Amino acid sequence: MKKNIGWLLVVLFAFTILPVNAASKNGFYADDDVLLKKDIGVTTFVAGNSVDVKSNIDGLAFVAGNDIDISSKQDYLFVAGNSIDIENATAKDVFAAGSSITLENSSVRDFFGAAEKITIDSDISRDAYLGADTVVINSKIGGDVKVAAETIKIGEGAEISGKLLYPEDAKLKIADGAKVENKKTYKTATVEVEEKTAYELFLVEFLGFIKTICSMIIIGMLLLLINPGLFEDFDKEERSFEVVAKRFGIGIAVLFVAPIAGLIVLITGIGAPLALIGFSLYFILFYLSVIPTAYYFGKWILGDQIENNYLLLLVSILAMYVLMKVPFIGGLITFISLCTGLGFFAIVMVNKISKKNETVKKKK
Repeated sequence: MKKNIGWLLVVLFAFTILPVNAASKNGFYADDDVLLKKDIGVTTFVAGNSVDVKSNIDGLAFVAGNDIDISSKQDYLFVAGNSIDIENATAKDVFAAGSSITLENSSVRDFFGAAEKITIDSDISRDAYLGADTVVINSKIGGDVKVAAETIKIGEGAEISGKLLYPEDAKLKIADGAKVENKKTYKTATVEVEEKTAYELFLVEFLGFIKTICSMIIIGMLLLLINPGLFEDFDKEERSFEVVAKRFGIGIAVLFVAPIAGLIVLITGIGAPLALIGFSLYFILFYLSVIPTAYYFGKWILGDQIENNYLLLLVSILAMYVLMKVPFIGGLITFISLCTGLGFFAIVMVNKISKKNETVKKKK
């Protein structure tokens, strides 16, 4: 479990391009330089400074790094980095974010890209959604192309079968041999922001912070009043760092896997209502994740001094939000609180379902 937690943290923090030395296990690969050649039969997470993926992946591929080259087959590709080169690859949908993105000689159904410069030298069978300073298209797009960019270049031989939607103030250059018959512009939203003094900005931020704390304390106390059994389940958890590490690992899995699974179900159209319900529950638990984390640590540290659970919850939530505002470590505490809380909620839900199934079996 601890090794798996470490891999997941590597993937998450790969966006900061920190070099990591680690071995591969169970679909997780991380190192300063990563080269994958052998086919992989599971959903795969890859992180490193230089990443070269030549392996065919039977599942989802999550890739993060500085210089990334991908030339293989995946079901769905999610990639983030500085320089991204996708060449001779195959994927149903590609989601890419970086500084420079190049798609070349690949088989892609839908492409979603965000970068400073995006170059498309590969046919896309359906739609492309592109956000960049400069977008260059030199290939055939079977559906619509929706662009948010300052400069758009449609090269000779390019063909857009659907609609090209782009900002009205963008510089559009279409070569003579290109085929773009259906073009439409849109206005970019402009919002005038009134300048505020430093005191006003501090006051707005401070009042918002107080409002967030008060809201969470009220919700936590209502939850304790309506469903005390939930907090009894949290009480049953052993007070140890091993338990925290396990819940943290489960929480990371919930944080990343749950929305992806829901999105896949939603895209396929199978059980779409169930996916929407799942998304709603996910965001509710995401929002409330600080409550079980604060209560667990509050009970661990202050349980002997504060016997009243309502007072304990109030003090714990207040302390947790104050720690989240501490410079440098506040972001890390926020992330730990989020994942640990999701892990506690997940374990409680699994235990409830297991007990219910056992009760049903006994009745039969």
